Amino acid sequence: MTSLLLLSLGGLIYLFAVTRVWQASKGLAIGMLLLSPIGLYVLVRYWNDKDLGVRVPLIAAIALFGVSWALFARDLQELQRYADATAAVEGATSPTPARTRGGDALDDKLRLSIALAKLQPRGGRVEIAPAAAALEVPAHFRFIDRDSLQALYEEVGGGLNPSSVGWLVHESVELGADDAWFVEIEWLGDGYVRENGFAARTRDQMFVDAQDALARLSERQGEGEPDFRLVRYVEVPSFDVGRDSATWVEELAYEGDEAHRLDCYAAKLGRRGMLLFSVLEVGTKRQELCLRSVRLAAGRITFDQGQAYADYSRLFDRKAKYDLAAVVSGAAALQEP
Repeated sequence: MTSLLLLSLGGLIYLFAVTRVWQASKGLAIGMLLLSPIGLYVLVRYWNDKDLGVRVPLIAAIALFGVSWALFARDLQELQRYADATAAVEGATSPTPARTRGGDALDDKLRLSIALAKLQPRGGRVEIAPAAAALEVPAHFRFIDRDSLQALYEEVGGGLNPSSVGWLVHESVELGADDAWFVEIEWLGDGYVRENGFAARTRDQMFVDAQDALARLSERQGEGEPDFRLVRYVEVPSFDVGRDSATWVEELAYEGDEAHRLDCYAAKLGRRGMLLFSVLEVGTKRQELCLRSVRLAAGRITFDQGQAYADYSRLFDRKAKYDLAAVVSGAAALQEP
């Protein structure tokens, strides 16, 4: 670590200064070794003593100590953040496509294991061609692209979300486990999504809109009452103007299940559409992990030159039929393609 290297270098320079002080005062030199703040006293006392020459090495040592401790504090914050991300998600519903559908459970489990072993997760910079954007995969995460996911679903059954471009999976997560979780990345290329005063909307307004959208969507699909309801927005829907991104967290109650679940979302707006990041159906105790994961993913997106949200042209670019508030409430799903 850089902090340890700088700390070591500062220590060597400090010891050199101690050897110079030994020539003038053995007591002060010993004191510097036993109690480092005495070095400040020595610096002031011999500031103008050119023969002893301790001013430059002591200033250099003190500066290196300060920088190394600052870097060390930053490293501790990074380690804490990664430790939070590695925590297991209690009570999460398995989002993997593996479900027993009347066949032999052992055969299904074996087929899933083989299919998961074929996945080729990647790190580093990943191009997201449909969105004209790139993702810098966060440390301790791996990206699984759409082609790999399509092959997985074909192997074990089920259908991949048509808008999905890939998953971000933490290295501590076993996708075949019942408590598996991941960040799904979707590209909604329906055109420029207007922020449209989104930040001014209250939590209550968004909640009413979401309930209405859910009821209308269920009615359109002929399903009657939905098997879940939106309890509240745990994290108030917010929009970061500087980053052109929004985040929100929904608390859901499912029929027949006393434990509530959380769906966490982040949206990164671009010139011709938006990237949507989601972690679905995690336990309420893992709200921080859920929110941090989608926010981290959205923060690692960079649109190609000329494709950012600010590059929108009223003259040449198409607008989406919905705005950002409709995406958050779910009303965007009611729009005709």
